[in-house]
Amino acid sequence: MILLFLGLLVLGFAGYAVFASLWIRYIFAHIGGLGIIGLFGCWAGTIAKKKGHNYWKAFFVGLMAPSILGIISVGVVYALGGHGCGGIVSLFIAIVVILFYSLSKKRVALIVGFFFLAAASMFPQQKDTLKLTGPYLGQKPPGTTPEIFAPDILPSSNYHTTPTFMPDGGEAYWKMQETNTISMMKIVDGIWTVPAEVTLSSGLKDFRDPFLSPDGKRMFFLSKGKLAYQSEEKENIWYVERKADGWSEPQPLNEGINFHKLHWRVSVASNGNLYFTSRMSGIEDIYYSAYRDGEYQKPERLGGVINTEEMCETTPYISRDESYLIFSRYDLKDKSGQIQSYISFRTKSGLWDTPRKFEHLGYCLCPQITSDGKYFFFIGIKNREFVIKWVSAKIIEELRPKERR
Repeated sequence: MILLFLGLLVLGFAGYAVFASLWIRYIFAHIGGLGIIGLFGCWAGTIAKKKGHNYWKAFFVGLMAPSILGIISVGVVYALGGHGCGGIVSLFIAIVVILFYSLSKKRVALIVGFFFLAAASMFPQQKDTLKLTGPYLGQKPPGTTPEIFAPDILPSSNYHTTPTFMPDGGEAYWKMQETNTISMMKIVDGIWTVPAEVTLSSGLKDFRDPFLSPDGKRMFFLSKGKLAYQSEEKENIWYVERKADGWSEPQPLNEGINFHKLHWRVSVASNGNLYFTSRMSGIEDIYYSAYRDGEYQKPERLGGVINTEEMCETTPYISRDESYLIFSRYDLKDKSGQIQSYISFRTKSGLWDTPRKFEHLGYCLCPQITSDGKYFFFIGIKNREFVIKWVSAKIIEELRPKERR
């Protein structure tokens, strides 16, 4: 029995140390917490047995006592505006053990108490997310040097998209790599809620790469599945429309668009024009579909200054007025896997000019500008993990041609 709970404790600590994802760490933290509570029960049972009492009765009391204390501690933490987890439970156990059993003047009690105290310091504590107020999760705005966005609030790594915000800044949506769902946060009574998964439909298998239209009335996303006219499963572009009580049932875009071999991601201008990544040419390129009379037209591959023969172009972001296009570009032959972002401005004749590279951003995927035009979000890399970074959108003006400033 002791070995079982000891194993859970070791597994919890090991998993928490190895994985970077905040959600996976929570799982292992609670596995470790279960091991700690179990060891406490075994220890209580052993002491009872030595004193001639029933072992199993003491064992279950030993399990229940820290569990009840844990529930109380979680309630206290929530009341204070935070989140409780294994560390809080361990801390309460440590206090009880040290105060109660040390009165018996047994050294083992102090040793066990400090063991739980050490465990408390090693388990994760989530920052006070229930008291977050203000735009962009209440974060301090960045300057022209990229910073990791909300590192103490959102999961630490493994993002598949940057967050897309409602025009009023009151909701944020994004996609993690290890899940098939879209995550979101929103402001309720002036305070940001904790991250939660969004269920848009029970009829789809997965939901990927959300993007909100500039007016916030539609959310586009990718979902892997098979439509009626398709012979096999593939990524298709869907959308939902905003309703008073949430979102409508998802609808796929037309066959002309979903015929394409799609991947990562969609961007929409204020007039509804759609920009997306397709592999129809054999490598990733950026395509455009005009929105006229409520229908999307046949997609067109953007010209040579955007799409090149030797490079892959992906994850486009179109400005709401279509005056510029930001996208990521990489070379399949480059073993380093370096991906960088470029910006192309539309000329007076309606063509795209030669793309300019954002030199100081480094690795850059899924570029996106916030609705207020103030911030530039993108996926960067830290310690070989995908992280969300943001920077002032003023860096766009630094690359804009002087005659168009």
